[in-house]
Amino acid sequence: MNYWKKIVQKQSYKMKTKTQLFLELWQEARTRFTNQIQNITEQDLLKKLGTSPNSVGFLIRHIGDVELLFDAPLI
Repeated sequence: MNYWKKIVQKQSYKMKTKTQLFLELWQEARTRFTNQIQNITEQDLLKKLGTSPNSVGFLIRHIGDVELLFDAPLI
């Protein structure tokens, strides 16, 4: 039997939902962000991109606050 035909028979190809795609994208972004945080220095926290008013430290804090906000139960 043809190699590719065997592969196709073994795998079930289903379209992913938008939610599944969004979740995969979020997990990848979160993993990259976590990996970057592990190597950050105190001086890095003060850096800004171009003329942006927000420092790296501010943006990290903002991301944390937003994650806590969305993790909180809705009342």
